[in-house]
Amino acid sequence: MGFFAPLLAAGAGAGAGAAIAGTSLGVMGGIGTGLMVFGQLAQGISQYNQYQYQADVANQQAQSIRLAAELQERRMREQAGVLRSRQIASAAGSGIIPFYGSPLEIQIESRRNVLEDIQAMWFNARTGISQAQSQAKMYEMAAPMALGGSILEAGSSLLNIYQRGKEYNIPKE
Repeated sequence: MGFFAPLLAAGAGAGAGAAIAGTSLGVMGGIGTGLMVFGQLAQGISQYNQYQYQADVANQQAQSIRLAAELQERRMREQAGVLRSRQIASAAGSGIIPFYGSPLEIQIESRRNVLEDIQAMWFNARTGISQAQSQAKMYEMAAPMALGGSILEAGSSLLNIYQRGKEYNIPKE
């Protein structure tokens, strides 16, 4: 029958051939439209999930930086305690009173240096935490925008196809 279809469309059965061609084009167009809209929505959902995942990773990074800084502070304080003990033992071993005069000043200076190092470490840690949290918030805001954009794109595609159908007077089935 495929061989005779052009002949039928050209001859007496032109109306029937055109109707058959219009119907199959309408069905194929509908399937294509459905696939296109589905693809646009699936892409939006995929982007939404990807942004949510990236936000989770950034939040975990912020938590990791915070935990590392807490551990680092503990280590620094422990090392300061060991240093202070050594200074006291050294001064006492030399016959100097460790909590008076120069040995005390050395201990105070060492303690001040450790506290400054801890503050500098926390400044850097808070900067990293803030950056990771900002990145997480950016991804959290981008996720619904990506999904909303794909919904608008799919709706626009449907509307454009509907308008084209009205322009060409494609018969409705």
